[in-house]
Amino acid sequence: LAINAELDLCVSGSADGSTIVHTLRRGNYVRSIYHPRLLPVTLLALANDGHLVTYSADDLVLRLYTVNGRAVTDVPTAERLHDLRITGDSLFLVCGGAQGSIVVRRMADLSFVHKYRANAPVRSLALTSMPERHVIVGLDDGKLVFLARRPS
Repeated sequence: LAINAELDLCVSGSADGSTIVHTLRRGNYVRSIYHPRLLPVTLLALANDGHLVTYSADDLVLRLYTVNGRAVTDVPTAERLHDLRITGDSLFLVCGGAQGSIVVRRMADLSFVHKYRANAPVRSLALTSMPERHVIVGLDDGKLVFLARRPS
C-alpha cells in the first residue's frame, strides 16, 4: 500500500498481479495497472510527481509507471527486495534487499547510482525529513544503520 495525500492517491498491490489506484479522500477507483505476467505485486512506492514503482518477488523486477499507467521501464534486481523508498524530490529510489544491499537508483529510468553494503539482510528503510540526507536501515539482526549522503 502506498499513499500520497498531496496527489490524493492510494495505490495497492495484489497477489493477482494488479496494482489498483484509488482517490484517497473519496475512495473512487481511478485505474488498474497489471504486471505483464500477472505475478504478485510484492512492493510498491508512489512518488510525489505521480510515478509509481512496483516490484514482484516472483521475477525480481522493478517496474516504473506513470500515474496514468504507462510503463516507462523495468530493471531486474540482483536480489529479493524487502523495502522501497522514493525521495521527497522524486529523483531517487532506495531499495533494501535480502543480501544486505541498499541500492540507490534514478527515478527517471531506474538506472543504478550507488550501492551500500550491510552485514545482514535489510528489512526496512526510512528517509529522514527534507532534505533527505540520511537513510535509516533496519536489519534482520535487529540493528539500525544510519547512512549519510556525502555533501555535494
